Amino acid sequence: MAYYQDRLASPELTWEKTDEYNLALEGSFFNSKLSFTLEGYISKTKDLLMSIQVPEHTGYGSRYGNLGRTTSSGVELTINSRNIVKRGFSWLSTFTFAHNTSVVDALGSESYVATRKAPAGGYMTVGYKVGYPVNSFWGFQYAGVWHNTEEVERNKVTHAFVDDNTSDSAVSSLGYPRYIDQNHDGKIDNDDIVYLGSPDPVLAGGIQNTFNIHGFSINIFFAWSLGGKVFNYSEYYMAGSRRTNQYRYMLNAWHPIMNPESDLPRAGKFDGNAMPSSFMVHDASFLRLKSVSVGYTFNLKAKWIRELNLNLSGENLWLWSTYNGFDPDCSYWGTRRYDLASYPKPMRVVFSVSLKY
Repeated sequence: MAYYQDRLASPELTWEKTDEYNLALEGSFFNSKLSFTLEGYISKTKDLLMSIQVPEHTGYGSRYGNLGRTTSSGVELTINSRNIVKRGFSWLSTFTFAHNTSVVDALGSESYVATRKAPAGGYMTVGYKVGYPVNSFWGFQYAGVWHNTEEVERNKVTHAFVDDNTSDSAVSSLGYPRYIDQNHDGKIDNDDIVYLGSPDPVLAGGIQNTFNIHGFSINIFFAWSLGGKVFNYSEYYMAGSRRTNQYRYMLNAWHPIMNPESDLPRAGKFDGNAMPSSFMVHDASFLRLKSVSVGYTFNLKAKWIRELNLNLSGENLWLWSTYNGFDPDCSYWGTRRYDLASYPKPMRVVFSVSLKY
């Protein structure tokens, strides 16, 4: 199957082409008490419309061009189980599993295409690079802070680390964040940028259980995600800052007397953790109690009212995650799992009454 999608890019109309192939398998066992649907797909997109950086002397910062090629593939499994089905009581379960990947195959003559950049230095934080997942995270490899002047002086010879501190004073560098100097050239630049992970989970899905007990109906749904990364860009402004609220763990910041071995940036040293890095990238795995609903139906059999249903439901009731932000399953202006003061999913509780007449 192939289809074309038109995109408008000033000043001309451009096209991107996608070839997609699907294969599905369905089956049931034990008199349909257990059934499944297994589906796999592969999708190849070419002439992908992208924003390309151009020299500023042209009068523009970027232009659109059809230069991207990507391949997406995945496997999705749904299992339905009729655990108990009796008069007055039933218990049904549904399990879903999904593994999806998307890789950049080509970018024309471009070495990379950035979709998000850091304010300091304009370094790519999210973007496309051949051979890596679509919208991967990029930045410097965090290596703690400078603990003493001996480390600073020794690094002038070894070039093991690099930072963006403009001062030549070794003392002023203490508590300042440092990064791995990937090519050991003694300067911080794009050559030190490394792949920090993908926002896409290794495996994701859900578990739903439905109970019907003598007029009562109970639905419980858990959503889960395993693997993948979340870029907490809010930490860019927090660590070492004098102007923002900070996470509790930042109380453990480097201090020359009270905490000289810490690898967290010195409090009040500068405004922000300067460079985007692995310091801000975290595991995005989570387990969420997505929804619960409890209802009861009265069969009134009255002249004007045949049925009365009362229902109490809740959404986003509980979240388990090791992420230090509000919610690892966030987005910022369409960029998945890029957390820049993203508001968490709201908890909602709703009570409803419905009549049938």
